[in-house]
Amino acid sequence: MPGGNGDTRGDHSRQVGLLLRELYFNRTGVLLLVMSLAAAGMYALSVRSTGRTEEFWIALATGVLGAAIFAFAQVALTTRQYERFLGTTVKDAVIAEIAKAGEELTRTYRSMQENYVPTTQYPASRTPDVRFNRDVNLSMRSSTQYTFRGLTGKYAICRLASLNTIPRDVRLIVADPTRPAAMDSRARREMAYRDGMTFEQARQALVDGVHLTLVGAYLTRMRFDRFEICLTADPNLDRVEIFDDEIYLALFTDTENETFPFPLGLRFNKGSLLYQTNQRECSRLLSSPYAIKFEVPKNLSEFEYCSFLQQLGVQLSHAAFLEFRDRYEEFRRDTAPQMMTAST
Repeated sequence: MPGGNGDTRGDHSRQVGLLLRELYFNRTGVLLLVMSLAAAGMYALSVRSTGRTEEFWIALATGVLGAAIFAFAQVALTTRQYERFLGTTVKDAVIAEIAKAGEELTRTYRSMQENYVPTTQYPASRTPDVRFNRDVNLSMRSSTQYTFRGLTGKYAICRLASLNTIPRDVRLIVADPTRPAAMDSRARREMAYRDGMTFEQARQALVDGVHLTLVGAYLTRMRFDRFEICLTADPNLDRVEIFDDEIYLALFTDTENETFPFPLGLRFNKGSLLYQTNQRECSRLLSSPYAIKFEVPKNLSEFEYCSFLQQLGVQLSHAAFLEFRDRYEEFRRDTAPQMMTAST
């Protein structure tokens, strides 16, 4: 059976032979061998010669042998210097490639972070988050467009009515108040932190919140160039606020913090995947034929506005409008100072 130490020794012998041939029988070695043999032959001829012929062969042999030795020494020194140069060049090239790869990895990481990691987090709390209100107010002041998607929108309309500088193009996507079943999930969350509130009361409070938004939209309509409202039977449970350069998410679906009135908030920039996804989803809803959509009219009286809503299916009488107007003004008086203090 072949193998064992005999084969190993044979492999070593073959490797040594290859190494010797590489070292001594390459072009430089062959040239040195030829010149040495030529010099030896010339010395042999000088021994058989006399006089000037002998001196000629000795001088020629000595010159050839000296040239061969010089050439060999020069090749050895040049090779060593080339190896050093090549080693330095390769080292610099490797360092440059590592630096390039590191920069590319950093750019990739930053791109992934931009796409999937929020730039700011706002923890869930029992009171309004000062940082969240401050940042939203700053974004609202510097944006030309604002899109809201959520359940009621009453805080959004209060903010839009209270800030001095606001976007001129506004879209609100809120729940259809004629479909109260769409608010069941949020109503159960409301019950988790409101002691003594029944499910029916929690759901009715959400329906009233939408009516409050519709009334507030009418009262603030003159502040906008375009104010569009979309009433959907499939409202988003989380609150989404889209500005020119960032998006804010309030995660009402976060079950770990469902006992907090103000849920976990996240902010992403415009290049993020969530920004692009939510913007497309809002555009889809605003162009859907199955949702109630309208621009808040500027030239209608309160009574005419109520009739306009009734034609769309929202049964809001003028008496109810007056009641919600008072409730809206009270809500704004209570809520706006918290938003404005945070903004300063």
